Amino acid sequence: MSGIVKTYQRLRKRFYRGPENMGALKIPKFVGYQTVTLTSLYWLNYLVNTQLTLIGRILVLMGTLMLAYCLIDPNTLPMSYLGFGLIVVYLLNFIVGFIFKPRLSIKREITEKAVCGAPVSVKYTVNNTSKLPCWDLKLDSIAYPGCRYEDTILIPSLPSKAKESYSTTIKFNHRGIYNIPKVFAESSFPFGLWKWGKWGEGNREIRVVPKPIHISNIRIDFLSGENDQNFFQSTMGTGMEFASCREFRFGDNPRHIHWPSWARTMTPVVREMCDEGKPAVSLIFDNSFPVSILTKYTDIQPDFEASISFLAGISEYMKNKNYRVKNLIIGNEVHTFLETSPDVIHDKILDMSCDIQDLRKVEALEISDLVLDNLSSTKGALLILQNWDDSRKALVKKLYDSGIPVRTILLGKNKPEDCGPCTFINYFDLMRGALAAV
Repeated sequence: MSGIVKTYQRLRKRFYRGPENMGALKIPKFVGYQTVTLTSLYWLNYLVNTQLTLIGRILVLMGTLMLAYCLIDPNTLPMSYLGFGLIVVYLLNFIVGFIFKPRLSIKREITEKAVCGAPVSVKYTVNNTSKLPCWDLKLDSIAYPGCRYEDTILIPSLPSKAKESYSTTIKFNHRGIYNIPKVFAESSFPFGLWKWGKWGEGNREIRVVPKPIHISNIRIDFLSGENDQNFFQSTMGTGMEFASCREFRFGDNPRHIHWPSWARTMTPVVREMCDEGKPAVSLIFDNSFPVSILTKYTDIQPDFEASISFLAGISEYMKNKNYRVKNLIIGNEVHTFLETSPDVIHDKILDMSCDIQDLRKVEALEISDLVLDNLSSTKGALLILQNWDDSRKALVKKLYDSGIPVRTILLGKNKPEDCGPCTFINYFDLMRGALAAV
């Protein structure tokens, strides 16, 4: 009995995991859970895409209706003959296709990182290991949500023991981490009704970073006058520039104890110092994205995706100006970069942008006193907000009162009446893809 239960649990887990060769099973965000019906449809999609061509699917539906009609009225001989003829054609296609089914070795090469909307090169190496030739081969014709191949590779014939190389491009429509289907070569020889396919090898996980919005100029008062061409490289050590606060560890210099933070947190805190280097700034990104009843059940929020591209554009601008982003706060998550190279930091911010989720609700935006100490170690903070409520007003006031220079940018559809010190940018302007000045 226990063996039956274990077998059931294993099959159930395999069922909900979905067809591994078809890529990750995508559950829409507004659903939130995986149903039996959704998973069954995914398995049906897998069987149809790997076994039947488009013409074959149409004829299956027609043949099913014909046979059902013949069962109701067996005396309709012309309909019976037509249905029997379709069955014969399918059997003949199945037998001939089985004899000449592709026996291949396929490898696909595709980069592990891509930019949203930019074409990415895809290279194939196809080796016919059979003693028979292959006809009517097609590579990677299975659709996957969010991406598409620019051109499907069609191979009219591949001789026995032949090895050929092919190339195409693929585009990803949205940022994120994609687990695309394995490379698949299919042959619908001879009548184009039934597929015989072969799965290949190659990387499948693609990290798609957002396309940065080009920003010509950003007015950052607290960085004005900085020489952005001749900086020193910063290294952690016993220099003169304050880097961050952290908990006291055995062996730390007692002279670096930060007494105000110790008094606030009741935990020994020390200052970490570094040598003087590039001007360091802090970025605060608000991911509390509000939705309406009309957009609540949409899987992709274009406005929020535009704000992510704006964040990537800010990071790219900082890199070009040779400014070092030291702290990145996403919602209530704090990320501190110890690297000194703006190029490395920009690449890390792009990677992190793949995983930012829109909360689809408005939450209070707050920072602790320890984070406030880290922000005070930089030249100032640049805030990217998507709401303007009491908690965000209090946050801006807290930063001002702490002596931290602040530049606040508010994103939205309609400019609120009381914007305060914020610079308002409409989502429509972001989605145009470029900003002259911010």
